[in-house]
Amino acid sequence: MADNKTHIVSLEKIYATEPATIFDLFKNAIVFKLTGADTIQCDFKSDGLFCLTFNERGTIHGRFIKITPNDILIEWNVDGFDRPKEIKTLVEITLLEKDKKCALTLHHKNIQHASAAAAKQKAWKEILDEVENYISSSIN
Repeated sequence: MADNKTHIVSLEKIYATEPATIFDLFKNAIVFKLTGADTIQCDFKSDGLFCLTFNERGTIHGRFIKITPNDILIEWNVDGFDRPKEIKTLVEITLLEKDKKCALTLHHKNIQHASAAAAKQKAWKEILDEVENYISSSIN
């Protein structure tokens, strides 16, 4: 049964690189690869579709609603993972330059279940940390 209200996940992270570098990680589907998905399909453009398949676990799929160098808006749907199906949750990512670094803000909205919000909070934090590791290993 769904909760009476929707839930939101909000995260912020500062990366020691410019926003264009982080944007390219989304554009080139590197961020999706860092999720551990077994199969990734990604058409990174406005109204482009994506699908992440996690074998024997579930799928995450949706479309890119808006893409600019500083904003990425994604319709995010989830099927599987031993959780209720989720339709049309919304991921808003903002990339801003601050002191020659990238300030990333992520809001994942319209999540119907508290347990799904908690799982997303954990997963997004891990993914954003992996982005930092990826950048560090690319520089060194």
